[in-house]
Amino acid sequence: PGLFLPLSLSLLVLSGCSDDKDPASSSNLKLTDFNGIWVQEGAGLVMEISSDTVTTYQYTRATCTQQPGISSGEANKEYTSVKNEGNQRFSLIESDSHEINRITFKKRDDLPETCLNPQGSKAYNPEFMFEHFWHFYHDYYAFFDQREMDWGEQYELNRSKVTANTTDSELFDVFEQMLRPLDDGHVQLLAEVEGNSVEYLPEVLTGYDRYAEFITEQTDLDAFESYVLLIEGFTETLDDMYAIESFEHHQILDEANLVTWGVLKNNIGYLQVNAMTLFTGDDEATQEDELESVEKVMDRAMRVLNNTDSLIVDVRFNGGGYDSIAFAIASRFADQKRLAYRNQTYNTGNLTELRSFYVEPHEDGVYTKPITLITGPNTASAAEAFTFAMRSLPHVKHIGEATKGIHSNTLSVELSEGWEADVSFEIVQDPKGQIYEATGIPPEFDVPVTSLSSQSFASFPAIAEALKDYGVTYDVSQIEFEQDVNEIMAAAKIPGFSVSWINDETLLGQTSFGYADLETQRPVTANTPFTLGSTSKTFIGVGIAQALEEGVFTLDDSVKDLNPGMPINSPDEHQGITLRHLVTHTSIINDSDYYDCAYYIEENNSSLFAFFAVQGCPEPVEVNQRGFLKSYLGQGGLLYDAEKNYIEVAPGGIYNYSNVGAALAADTLASATGIDFESWTEQRIFQPLAMTQTHWFRHRYTEEQENPATRYAITEDGRIPLPEYQLATWSDGGLKSSATDLSNYLLSVVRGGELNGQRILSESSVNNLLSGQSERITDEGELGILWNNDGTVFGHNGVDPGSLSEMRYDQYNKLGFVFMMNATDERDDDDDDNFLSIDDAYEELVKLVYHRGLTLKRELADR
Repeated sequence: PGLFLPLSLSLLVLSGCSDDKDPASSSNLKLTDFNGIWVQEGAGLVMEISSDTVTTYQYTRATCTQQPGISSGEANKEYTSVKNEGNQRFSLIESDSHEINRITFKKRDDLPETCLNPQGSKAYNPEFMFEHFWHFYHDYYAFFDQREMDWGEQYELNRSKVTANTTDSELFDVFEQMLRPLDDGHVQLLAEVEGNSVEYLPEVLTGYDRYAEFITEQTDLDAFESYVLLIEGFTETLDDMYAIESFEHHQILDEANLVTWGVLKNNIGYLQVNAMTLFTGDDEATQEDELESVEKVMDRAMRVLNNTDSLIVDVRFNGGGYDSIAFAIASRFADQKRLAYRNQTYNTGNLTELRSFYVEPHEDGVYTKPITLITGPNTASAAEAFTFAMRSLPHVKHIGEATKGIHSNTLSVELSEGWEADVSFEIVQDPKGQIYEATGIPPEFDVPVTSLSSQSFASFPAIAEALKDYGVTYDVSQIEFEQDVNEIMAAAKIPGFSVSWINDETLLGQTSFGYADLETQRPVTANTPFTLGSTSKTFIGVGIAQALEEGVFTLDDSVKDLNPGMPINSPDEHQGITLRHLVTHTSIINDSDYYDCAYYIEENNSSLFAFFAVQGCPEPVEVNQRGFLKSYLGQGGLLYDAEKNYIEVAPGGIYNYSNVGAALAADTLASATGIDFESWTEQRIFQPLAMTQTHWFRHRYTEEQENPATRYAITEDGRIPLPEYQLATWSDGGLKSSATDLSNYLLSVVRGGELNGQRILSESSVNNLLSGQSERITDEGELGILWNNDGTVFGHNGVDPGSLSEMRYDQYNKLGFVFMMNATDERDDDDDDNFLSIDDAYEELVKLVYHRGLTLKRELADR
């Protein structure tokens, strides 16, 4: 929330702070006791005060607007706690604000020259609005250099676009284009456009904000609800993994957790603070109300945390609020009064005097035992003031990722009725004089904090690092691992399971459980092939990366040009689909119900889904991949339906996972190179990496090789062996591989494309394979070339009837794993206590596999 000075001049304070100067003692002074002209330096704000009227102006060196005057009685109610600061200065605070946000004014002899003939602040005058907008940023915005922005160039590019006849929507578009390069989360543009209130924030979303955007895009949740969902998932998993007793919460707004606290193993406290506002749950509450509420919440939390031996304070989700709250919370940990930071105002190219801001001990006692502070790219604004305050304390260690880097207060300039723009005008520096605007406050120790993929393994890198400092590790011995896996497999009726671990250099270990075939009691080994499902798509990605390396095509080449024989009859006739769209699942191709018709029983080419009593597929199934794609994508095909098989958005506009699109990418590779995709992968991937147990089709396996594991459907009647089936679109999910082969494949990617002297990709091509190739992301991070990568974990997983696979690599811990099983669920959860679904089993197994891998690494390091 902002703190607004009224009269529409709005000095918007998003990060007010604690000042070192104790204002003069309380008095009965009023604003109207200071007749004359007064200026807030560096803010473009002038007050002209008389005994009966207060008039305000916002000025630059070239422009000025005048606000409607208000009566002295109204002004004295709006501005309170007026102090005489001496040297022809006075200070005040707003009636609904707090001492921490005190503002100082300096006497001047006359109005600024530009205010002798001011513009009225309410009129819509596009040419003046442009000039006032540009000059206000030119004179008061402090960070053009840090944000690598040439503001003068913006004037040259855009001034001619604005005339007296420019409409409100046209003017808004111009301002939006001018602000876009700033990437400043404290800058926003508010306007009335065609009768509607609109806003623009020139902020590139990072971290959890991007995941919230993805969830909002994929669901009917709004951005706030999506962010709350992310916090809830994180906290529940952390609670399950490490808490001695269930966490306690201070909840607001539909049970969103604003503050969470509890005790972890080894009597380590945990405090998660997710905002520096809304403690009352009322967005209309005053700062004083909020402070009263935060004190009560912190009293509750500290009654628990004071008894711990050390503490983790986690503000990775905290987007800011009031600095008065930030300092109130930080005071609970301050051993003595300490300098948190200083700031000064950028004033038309000059800097005002530095102000110092201190954190002081809380009157009810403080926590001075060891503390680990965790921040991340979503730690912003007032949460960064909190970070500065905490970093000043000698018993606090700061780990995680750099904060967002938006430390300045913001000045709001009124351009017209309903039009305002925010300007970051204060420069904040730490006690050593370092400025972290735009870059963020760097931690002492870098640890990833925004990996949702890690979270799915119950891995919390920053929490784990903090716990390690306090003597806590989460080890899973081989005996414990085997016992737990066997129990899970028995409860979920999983026939067979195979797992393998690697580090960044070599194989760490392998373990297998159960049976590849129940009838013959053939045991699973590390060489038993399992069907991979969608993990197969990573091989399409590697094949395309290889062709890119050889210059066969670019990702931005049109699929129509690369694969001219393939009809893509979308409602808008292919809409410019490129290879990039296919490999990032951002094409317009959709997996409709007709995609199920790609599954066929090999014995007679009949539909696999007919085996499950699902009707509607042609018999026999079109088993040729290219033929299936033509039938699905081309007008007149048996499986063609323009409304179901395509989505009505522009390519690249939305993430929409598409098996058909991935198969088309493989077919396009074959079309562009003249080499069928099976031969390409056999010759260029499987053979160089000695993946002798890896093939696309069952008939490729010889008598000397292990046959692929039989696939089972788990039903209420038991484990039903599925008939041998295949996919017409085999390249998107039909690969069969063993734990040994798949771990070698993953290791080759980890090692930059090389294994045992054989290179399948250059290091730069591997980087390209794993780098974001789209503006879209998923809950697994950036979209590489059919690989997912959230910056901490990369890989893929897969599931098809009777098979499930997982292949991941944790770049922070340098740990990779693959595992496969030969069963999926066809059961309904009947709330039977003895029931364990495959989904629930998978969640438990992936945690066990990951933490057993970390233990293997530790055991190896200890040898």
